[in-house]
Amino acid sequence: MIGKLSKRGRLSMTGEHEQRQLATGEVADIAPKIWDAFTVLANAHAYARNTEVDAWEFSIEIERLLARGLETSDLRWLVRMGYLQHAREITQADDTERRFQSSPNNAFTKETCFVLTNSGLSIASGEDARPVVLQMVVASSPTLTRSDFTPRWDRVRRTLFVGNHVVKRFKLPSPNQEAVLNAFEEEAWGHRVFDPLRPQEEHVTKHRLRWTINRLNRNQEQPLIRFFTDGSGEAVCWELAESGSSANTNRKKIRVAA
Repeated sequence: MIGKLSKRGRLSMTGEHEQRQLATGEVADIAPKIWDAFTVLANAHAYARNTEVDAWEFSIEIERLLARGLETSDLRWLVRMGYLQHAREITQADDTERRFQSSPNNAFTKETCFVLTNSGLSIASGEDARPVVLQMVVASSPTLTRSDFTPRWDRVRRTLFVGNHVVKRFKLPSPNQEAVLNAFEEEAWGHRVFDPLRPQEEHVTKHRLRWTINRLNRNQEQPLIRFFTDGSGEAVCWELAESGSSANTNRKKIRVAA
């Protein structure tokens, strides 16, 4: 996608690289990082859409993506594939909105920010990024299947899995949490499900959903998955948990699935 700079420093979208299909086995080792980047950038786009502002208002700074494990070569590849657009932020303290300057090349600076292109959005939404990740990783590891990358809720055993790893077991009934997990299981773990909780007069619906999400994220035996709202308070999303001090060891065990 080509960014055209307006007089106010806002980028307009005037074209887009044709979306390419990934060759079998192409850059297999960076698949987990690409999935993570798509998730972060898609969330930013959703926030922009929800608040009815330009996507660049929620663009992601290069340092945030590098901190999540990406290399500059990963970002250049994503730009060359037509999945990302980048620009240098030139916002001043007295500006009322973020301003950017387009770049004619892929020489990134510390002010560089990124947004998803339409091709990137088509991957990150609906089917989300997993088909791209699976195409790369499964090609290099024939023993891996889609189940290695997708959560699974066993409602009989009341156990949440990611691949073969137990994330959470419910020893006592938890109707609200189980309702959310049932909804995701019924939707084959798509990126988002709408609030499945039954309205109750004594609870504010959005607050009850946030409380349920908070409980889902707590007391995980292996913190491999994170639940969050989509910004509207009317739906639940999920992502594989980012590496951190508490989850890092567990993530290393299933590196290709992360």
